[in-house]
Amino acid sequence: MLNELSRWCLVNAIAALGVKTSLAKVVKVKPSYSIILVVETVFLLGAALAFVLLFGI
Repeated sequence: MLNELSRWCLVNAIAALGVKTSLAKVVKVKPSYSIILVVETVFLLGAALAFVLLFGI
């Protein structure tokens, strides 16, 4: 039960960070920063998908 509660809290924390992100402000920064942000997001997505596919969690 505590494991499920921990996962729920983590998902809510990540969602809260996403909600506070202003895309208008992200667009105004240097293009190189935006590229880094996109590359990092794609990398993390790939790592998460690989983990799920390998371990079935």
